[in-house]
Amino acid sequence: MKLARTPTVPVVSALALSLAAPSAPAAVASEQATSSRTINPAARFGTIVPPCADPIDSAVKDGEPIEVDLSPYRFTVGRIDPRVWTDSPSKDPAWTMWFYSFRWAQQVARKAAAHGQDEAVARTVAQVQRFYTENPDTGRSVHGWDEGTSLRRLQTLNCLYHLSKDERIPAMMAVEVELQFGPRYYGPPYRRIHNHGLMANQFIITAGSLVGRADWIERAAQRMSNEIEGAFSTRGVSFEQSAAYHKDNHGQWAAYGRMIEEVLPGSPIPAKINAKLVRVAEASQWLTEPDGMVTSVGDSLRVPGVPGGRGKKPGAFRDEQTGWLAGRFSWKDPKTSYFVVRYGPKTWAHGHFDKSSVVWSTAGSRVLTGPGYSTYDPVSPTAPWWKKPYAHNVGVARGRALDAGATGRVTSFTNTGRVMTTVVRDRAYGVDHVRRVTVDDPGKRITVVDGWPRGVVSTQHFHLDHTWKLVSRSKSGLVARNSVTGKRVVMTTGGTISRVSVGSSRYQDGWQYLRFGERRNAIAIKIDSSYRNTATTFAVR
Repeated sequence: MKLARTPTVPVVSALALSLAAPSAPAAVASEQATSSRTINPAARFGTIVPPCADPIDSAVKDGEPIEVDLSPYRFTVGRIDPRVWTDSPSKDPAWTMWFYSFRWAQQVARKAAAHGQDEAVARTVAQVQRFYTENPDTGRSVHGWDEGTSLRRLQTLNCLYHLSKDERIPAMMAVEVELQFGPRYYGPPYRRIHNHGLMANQFIITAGSLVGRADWIERAAQRMSNEIEGAFSTRGVSFEQSAAYHKDNHGQWAAYGRMIEEVLPGSPIPAKINAKLVRVAEASQWLTEPDGMVTSVGDSLRVPGVPGGRGKKPGAFRDEQTGWLAGRFSWKDPKTSYFVVRYGPKTWAHGHFDKSSVVWSTAGSRVLTGPGYSTYDPVSPTAPWWKKPYAHNVGVARGRALDAGATGRVTSFTNTGRVMTTVVRDRAYGVDHVRRVTVDDPGKRITVVDGWPRGVVSTQHFHLDHTWKLVSRSKSGLVARNSVTGKRVVMTTGGTISRVSVGSSRYQDGWQYLRFGERRNAIAIKIDSSYRNTATTFAVR
């Protein structure tokens, strides 16, 4: 469907629609909400101001058509063809989620409300309402009725109600809340604890605060109280196997604890959450690189971490439940060596097939990094790559199938104060694999030795940060120069370099994702070996 466009019609561009996770809410103390333990019919809520997406750049005026260009679909607000509800214009699940969640409606309504265009706001609300009549919930996770889209649509409704106080919105809110209190909820007793459940509870509390539903507030708050203990390991690490999602969960739990304190004064739940977050905060510091950004493990883009370390001794942080070992030699020196070795339980949530992988920074720059992630679109050519083993700094047994449920364990760790050595064992390819990772801080060097049974032909994969540019290579070594620091990294190996890729479309190799959907060329190295033990060293000079 292609709609005519006139020069005076405001357009929401696809680039303006952020695909980032919703930001944590701002808890604003405007008036104190009362819990159902003391509720009375005249009690007023409204203590929480919901976040709304940034407004569009162009004008939105009463009586004039509002067109939205959400590639690959363009439409006029109020005239969306109802056939699209059951036949999405895009196969990208991220696009579909944001389309059905009406995030674009937040942008339109926010711009209209800012300029007193009440009719345009009401028209936007009416378009959202048509979704419920033209595409009612059938109880199945299809056509925009999955839990992830539902919770984000509730976020939109919160925004629209805050802007308009439209009396049609509470009934729509109730539909989404009912879904999130049913079997599609992403959390116990139906599923493992996950950030989607946390977000759903937050949006339910916001909705309850806006429309005076104390029952919604208390049910959601109680679920959060029940789930905080299982959301993180005993050392405080998120079970979602991603440094960025750990940091996001940390921030969300902290913000939502403050929210509960605001709407349910005197509740013991915020204190329970804050007690758990003490260790979560410590873990967040260990999963932050010396450059102040989160480390590149799992679905992790280049986002700010949680710098810290005041009064903390350098050394290693180890969590057996989630399979993280992070080491650093200083909390003050930004040029210190830092590394993470991954092992632990089978891949889940936002984790990758990265058993025994390592990331490493030294001399003021990242050297060995993870790929980040590009898209959740299953038909994208990049989607199979960034999650697979060969997108990480791992050892692979050639010709043997990967066990998707493989686990790994640390069998030895030593720390001299100048050198740290980690030994990891796994059977990801059906045979014993022992990896020894030695990080030498004074030498600005890392040595990775992969050991396999006799007769196994193996491959090592290594990925340099995008700031390193190839200078030269041979069969047994490689030199790259850092475009920021000017330093060189020299790699030597006992195996044979069979391929060096830099932004290869053929192999879907040699890429690094710093932001969602944005990739940079990066050096990817493939080393083949028929030896039982293959050692590869990187040294920064």
